[in-house]
Amino acid sequence: MVVWTVDFCLGEYPISPFNQELVSGTSFLLKGLSRACRYLASTQAMYGSLRHQWSTPIEIIVDTPPCNLHIDRLVTISRDSCSQSSSFYIPSHTISTIEARVSTTAPVLASQLVWEDTDRNVTVLTVDGYFVTYTENQFNQLNWKMLEFNIKSSVTISPLRRNATYQVNIYRVTKKVAARASVVRFKTET
Repeated sequence: MVVWTVDFCLGEYPISPFNQELVSGTSFLLKGLSRACRYLASTQAMYGSLRHQWSTPIEIIVDTPPCNLHIDRLVTISRDSCSQSSSFYIPSHTISTIEARVSTTAPVLASQLVWEDTDRNVTVLTVDGYFVTYTENQFNQLNWKMLEFNIKSSVTISPLRRNATYQVNIYRVTKKVAARASVVRFKTET
């Protein structure tokens, strides 16, 4: 049994916030996901002829990127999926990084980034959240997280490798449209 539900969306919620599917294989493609949403997905094995015995669910978080975040490695974007927002001008916004520190006391190496939105022309009501991507320069593997909005935001990224340089991109998201915000680079210690 595969179940996926909407935790939150940066903008409009999808029509079907709860979905489930009974599958016989060991893989399943989640289709029809809305943009700029966080989904909680879980799988459970079902045993017995009456299917009344269930295994412990395995849960994961799936964050879908917003429109106009053109990073091919993140997701395959169909031409029609972002056609409504493609005509809008996406301005650049400034977000100042207050803190970017690496924690060595945690069991796994992690970094906490804290920032403040410095654009005075944007009110709280017009910003839905932030979309954060990060990559290690050596391997070029892109990871991402999505955050609901608050004036001062923070994100912890983990796991990190020691003695490695990371690049973090912070995007401001308004009604599923992403505006480029800020780029942060930091290096972990050995």
